[in-house]
Amino acid sequence: MDTEVFLRKEKEYKKVAITDPDKPEISDEILKKWQNIINITAEMIGIEAALIMRINPDSMEVFLKSESEDNPYKVGGSDSLGHGLYCETVIAKNKELYIKNALEDGAWKDNPDIDLNMISYYGLPLNWPDDKSFGTICILDSESIDLSQNTKNLLKEFKNVIEEDLKQLTEKEILKEKNDKIAEQKERLNWIIEGANLGTWETNLQTGKSSCNQRWAEMLGYKLEEIRPMTIESWKEFVHPDDFKKHAIAFKKHLEGEVDHYRAETRLKHKQSHWVWVLSRGKIISWTDDGKAQKMLGIDIDISKEQKYEEIIKELHKVAIEFQTLDKEEEICQKTIEEARELLDFDLSHIILAKENQFVPAAASEGMEAEVLPLNYGIAGKAFKNNKSYLTLDTDKDPNATPAKEIYKSGITVPMENHGVFQAISTETNAFDQRDLWIGYN
Repeated sequence: MDTEVFLRKEKEYKKVAITDPDKPEISDEILKKWQNIINITAEMIGIEAALIMRINPDSMEVFLKSESEDNPYKVGGSDSLGHGLYCETVIAKNKELYIKNALEDGAWKDNPDIDLNMISYYGLPLNWPDDKSFGTICILDSESIDLSQNTKNLLKEFKNVIEEDLKQLTEKEILKEKNDKIAEQKERLNWIIEGANLGTWETNLQTGKSSCNQRWAEMLGYKLEEIRPMTIESWKEFVHPDDFKKHAIAFKKHLEGEVDHYRAETRLKHKQSHWVWVLSRGKIISWTDDGKAQKMLGIDIDISKEQKYEEIIKELHKVAIEFQTLDKEEEICQKTIEEARELLDFDLSHIILAKENQFVPAAASEGMEAEVLPLNYGIAGKAFKNNKSYLTLDTDKDPNATPAKEIYKSGITVPMENHGVFQAISTETNAFDQRDLWIGYN
């Protein structure tokens, strides 16, 4: 079966071979695996949307979407072909497409995904073994996505896993060979999970028996054999008493169908007695004949660093919003700068306050030269207007960055409610990693 797709940049149509009606249906087992893949993709890279798209004779359809909260796409949603979608070009050229910021690219600045504020895109083609197109695997975000080669390689490995599943669906093999391939795919998926540094777990809700991988044990300072056998009751011993109720509420919502997956942030006790903050995500994947939840699979991610930053920034916010009178303002601002240096090792930082429709310098660390600026100036103005924190990896490449000095190459910008903006700055690019974005959400 053929259809035509439109290449936006070249402004021409191209005929491509796509999935025909005699192709096998995607099994529930494979769907669950693919869902796990795109969830891991979104969680690990820290983007708003990871999708598996399927091409139909006249449209591109959202086949699966990551379960991230900010994902604006809906499963089953589609756009007609011929509008120059990102995925049309990927399929037409049968190769990767990376658009860091469509708003800065004349060919892409008015593509349909801009309506959802998806300005950054990376996609790879997905093909059946006979080279007919199934669709794409892609990631999108409302901010520019900075992709390292390692991240691209990992996404290509995900593509290979999915295409291997499509191959398995179309091949007629004897049972042993089929089982060997399934085992091989599980091993590959396990490698991907290990590469992403994720703790995985599986629980039989009827028997209470649980199992986890080596990474899960390592997060708490144990060897895997030290915590075997694992049960629901033995797991409870790791959970902070103040967090267990939160876990129970999250699980109940999933069990009763209020949410389609379990998600909770809890503290687990380390072997050396300190607490480790963990983000848990899980899903019930099987039920008994009488409708009771039977098996649940999930992943855990160590977010201790993010929690530490979050608590520190909350403290900085608390100090900053204590502004009451003009004679105390300078003292409080300077205290904020000192705490930023002491707690976060920010050598260069400053506070600018919103006064009379402009930013006025209030305090700065040694080596910083602040000046009066318009209230809509650069990334500071954007953070103040949107009341949102921003991470700038490279001022030379970020269109919103307008540094006062050319030597300022990266930084973090945090709004202080209605008072002004706090900025930490470095003279090196990429001085702050992707995880530092967590500090903006408190």
